[in-house]
Amino acid sequence: MNIIAGLSRAIIAIQVCAILSCGGENSSLPPDPAIMFDPIDATTMIGDDALRIVVNTYYRKLEDRLQLLADQVSLVSWPEMNEVPIEKDLADWDGVGTPKATIGVVPQSLDDDQWYFLRVKETPPRFDYILGGYPYTADDGSTGARIYRGSKPLIRSIDICEKDGMSKIIFDFSEKITGECVIADVVEISVEGKLLETCTGDYIPRQEGSYSMTMMCRKIASVETVTLDIAPCYHSMTGVPLVDSATTVVFSLEPDGLDASCRRYDAKKGILPK
Repeated sequence: MNIIAGLSRAIIAIQVCAILSCGGENSSLPPDPAIMFDPIDATTMIGDDALRIVVNTYYRKLEDRLQLLADQVSLVSWPEMNEVPIEKDLADWDGVGTPKATIGVVPQSLDDDQWYFLRVKETPPRFDYILGGYPYTADDGSTGARIYRGSKPLIRSIDICEKDGMSKIIFDFSEKITGECVIADVVEISVEGKLLETCTGDYIPRQEGSYSMTMMCRKIASVETVTLDIAPCYHSMTGVPLVDSATTVVFSLEPDGLDASCRRYDAKKGILPK
């Protein structure tokens, strides 16, 4: 399930941050506890899987501060921002293993065809957000992750990484997709109005599906936007198409990232309801 991939990313990010002390301005002081949403923003096909806030505690118990954070956690419909009744289950770091605390969120019910926003309405003092977690900030200042219970596949973001003098392009999907085609035959990439040619790409086995795919292209300079022209072919594991017809999507550079050799481009602002 997609939730498992999201939780794995959360745990890896927590472990990396514990080593790098990301989240604190002064490395000689303990960093502020860092929040990550699980699932991450723009995740679809969550079904009945758990929703949670994962906090890197940096090997400290949060105690009353965990409740302070939990008091700000809510679930609302998106973009209507109507409150959804929920229950919360708090678990502080147990003192061993990965230094994480969690706030589990259990909604009474969710509709399959509705976006929701799992959010922290007002971030309490001395809490931060995990670098690379890419939460969404709404117009009212609340921070969180937009999620969809049913199937609604989309390309959440692309990472462009430098590898052997070329650019490796990694496509991140909101849920598993499949389709009997090579991605280089379906997706055209343009940078500053110029089409990239002679790119090669992955093929997804129909029965397995994948949360991501890659393409290799000539080296791409650091630019603010990348444009994809996507032809129909791919669909979710339940048959919902990635695109119904030829579609153009513009991806904008994200300033944050864990790996200096990679640049993340985000399209969620243009493809999710506002």
